[in-house]
Amino acid sequence: MSAATASHISFIESPSRAKFRRSGLSWLLLLPNLAVVLLLPLLFIGLLLLSCWWLVMQTHGTINEFALGHLPAWRAGAQMSLLALGYLNCLLLFKPLFVKAPRRPSTRLLKAVDHPELFELLSDLQKISHSMKPSEVQVDNSMRVRMQVTHGLFGWLKGHTTLVIGLPLAASTTSRELAGAVINQMARHPAGLHGRLLQIFSGMNAWLDWAVCRRDPWEQALAQAVKSAPKRRGLPMRLAQAFLWLTQRPVWVFMAVARVASAGPMRRMVRDADKCEAQIVGSKAFAEALPERGRFERAWQEAGRKVQEGVKAERLPDNLPLLAARHAKPTGQKSRDGEEGVDSQGSLFCPSDEARIRQALAWGFKPMMDGDSEASSLFRDFNDLARQSTQFYYQQDLGLNLSRCRVVAAEETLKQRHEETAQCSFVERFFQGMADPDRVVCGLVQNASAAHDLPSFVAELKSCRQWMPGMVDQVRMLRREWSKGWQRCRDLEMGHAFALAGMPLDNHQYGVAAHSAPLYREEHDAQAVSLSFTEESLVHSEARLESLLTAALGLVALSPPSTLPEALAARTAELEWQAGLYVALGQQLAHMRNLTTLFNAYQALGLRHVGASMPMGLPEALRYLAPRIASLAGQALQPLQALPSRSAPSLAEELAGMNPAEALAFLGRDWARLGTTQEMGIAEAVALGRLVERFSDHFFSLYHRVFDWLSETAEMAEAHFVRA
Repeated sequence: MSAATASHISFIESPSRAKFRRSGLSWLLLLPNLAVVLLLPLLFIGLLLLSCWWLVMQTHGTINEFALGHLPAWRAGAQMSLLALGYLNCLLLFKPLFVKAPRRPSTRLLKAVDHPELFELLSDLQKISHSMKPSEVQVDNSMRVRMQVTHGLFGWLKGHTTLVIGLPLAASTTSRELAGAVINQMARHPAGLHGRLLQIFSGMNAWLDWAVCRRDPWEQALAQAVKSAPKRRGLPMRLAQAFLWLTQRPVWVFMAVARVASAGPMRRMVRDADKCEAQIVGSKAFAEALPERGRFERAWQEAGRKVQEGVKAERLPDNLPLLAARHAKPTGQKSRDGEEGVDSQGSLFCPSDEARIRQALAWGFKPMMDGDSEASSLFRDFNDLARQSTQFYYQQDLGLNLSRCRVVAAEETLKQRHEETAQCSFVERFFQGMADPDRVVCGLVQNASAAHDLPSFVAELKSCRQWMPGMVDQVRMLRREWSKGWQRCRDLEMGHAFALAGMPLDNHQYGVAAHSAPLYREEHDAQAVSLSFTEESLVHSEARLESLLTAALGLVALSPPSTLPEALAARTAELEWQAGLYVALGQQLAHMRNLTTLFNAYQALGLRHVGASMPMGLPEALRYLAPRIASLAGQALQPLQALPSRSAPSLAEELAGMNPAEALAFLGRDWARLGTTQEMGIAEAVALGRLVERFSDHFFSLYHRVFDWLSETAEMAEAHFVRA
């Protein structure tokens, strides 16, 4: 196979001709602000020492007066109680001085010999931005790029900085977008004395934010106890919380003064960083991308929720960057929900997004560099790097024992969303947990009754409801067994794909003696046979559930709308179309489940981020998976072309995201030749993955939506015709 080498980033203008000029900041303004920020900790410590000395002197005087008999006992006790509160106040005020720095997330160090393209780009960006040269380049699992001073005071004196690039961000952006994010951080650390002083501003404010806003476990426990305790019993705790709030006010005052003193230099630093990024990517591209940055952070939060769910289910995604990129929407896509960036409202240190966009457009910079390839192409063996970083994140940051969890495909964790939403769906409620949203309740009744009238439907509905209590536990058990069996089939298919591609995987987690493709295939086939037996038992019960759904919907179809409640009558016009769509989609559900099993393994290979050093067995894995995936997708899409649509594009075009004829022609190519010719390479494999990904997502989303709509309608019909 011809490896799809990354298209190198090329500068339209030579990086040696640096045109970036900082706006600068008057030393007459910078030095007084810096003096205020530096003197604040000294002033705070001085006030604490002065307060402690005053308390000691007051205590000494009170004891002497009481010993000489000049002070009554009750008054001496009251003064000593107040002095005890003062000592406690001083003790709490000392807490910010001894707070531990936040634990930094686990990172991996990159070397220039392993990633030459990335380090060459960083060198060019450093020349353009006139910034400090990063002493180290690291990667972690975050949706951002940050540059920070390391090794404390000596690191600051030596100018030792570390550039940390988030692998999920690299998996979600193009190389030019990543370069813009990197140079934005570099420009915040300019070379020379000016940059060292700005580091003092940012470092001092970061420390104050952490020291003041951080809450110890006992403080969190106190706040939780105040919320849960009754009003009478919670009075002492409320007083303690109020006292704690008062002790923190002096530190808040110092933090507010530091923020005001740092506002000017910090806002100018952000402006210079934006100007530098706009010069690289272009003012227009910067203005379009700025409101979208919040989506990347939300994508990482969604990936974090998937990890939490995976911890409970003991099934963790093997590649967090790929999972985060799956949740991230394409950069530049207009937000349909009015989403805004992270700093959209602005702050004391950063202008609002609107102000930054207006300023960027006023600069009118044209792009200084090309680079529309994936940002992951800058890294060597990005998929291996991402998987290793993911495991470090699980073990070091989350403290998980991977021997107790199964590492599965990132695409596999997306299915957990359907299982969670099913818990509160109308499908779950109407069928009392006996119907699986990923299975079809249609076309299962062999000998359907010929009677189609209201009394027959009511009798059938009542008969099904009488049958359900005695079978609910058995059917739920079969449903769980089938779900776990299909889940294991998907896992074994992923192991088989990894073995074909020569990619490492812990075979013991999958119950296979060795990491060998034939062993995975043998175990998968045995599991498929066991799954078919479970499915046969499940179909008999689902046929009765089909009768229940048919009877409830038949009552609506045969009743005049005038005799129905308003909410139910409004659904009669939609019923025929929704039912026909459900039947059409349900007929293709078996193909789609098989497609999902193969496609999860296909996506786990990380084809979008395969560089020149791809695994040796990857062509063999693609030649096994691609023809089967294309065939199943074509078999599912072909019958859907005849379905009517109430919108402008046809339903098949909505599902495929393109003209269905073109999609079928693309799926009908000879994918068995994938990797044997120049025309059938990684680019075609990635295009196939994108088409099937879009089709699969839209298909299951539409199927679950239609199934839920029919179940809700059936529930309303039962409430009107039977329960009433």
